[in-house]
Amino acid sequence: YSHLNLVGSHDTERVLQQCGGDRERLALVFGLLFTMPGVPCVYYGDEIGMDGGKDPDCRRAFPWEQDQWDLDLRAKVKALIQARRKFPALQYGTIEFLDTGQDGLLAYRRSSDQGSVLVMINPGSAPQRMHSSRLGIDRNFRDVLGDGRYVAGGDVEISPKSVLILS
Repeated sequence: YSHLNLVGSHDTERVLQQCGGDRERLALVFGLLFTMPGVPCVYYGDEIGMDGGKDPDCRRAFPWEQDQWDLDLRAKVKALIQARRKFPALQYGTIEFLDTGQDGLLAYRRSSDQGSVLVMINPGSAPQRMHSSRLGIDRNFRDVLGDGRYVAGGDVEISPKSVLILS
């Protein structure tokens, strides 16, 4: 649980570059980074969508003018940081991958003595829907990153190119 997880560094192309400039895809990468076991590490500027190629282009100076920042991406990263701080399961909980029965849809549960969190990641271009029983949901859940509520015995829908964290 203390393994350092990073997706970008001073030795690699910027993560946005590796995602082909797709900022939605970059947000999915951050979703994985902050919900997997280990300690997430964000290379400066990746949280605001800085781009850059191979060294030395990846070491550009940080743009301090906020009009150059992707504020939506930054807000998503901040929400993921807050979720990780709030839920011990995301910090040191076990991980169990779930069989969604759907191509491309990733789902896993992080659990600790203090509770569990369900993470779903949909990298596709269409919404995905599945019944809560398929995910092992036996109680009502709340969308940690949004305002949705999911009732046990109902469907869970995840938007295209998005991360859904339920607690």
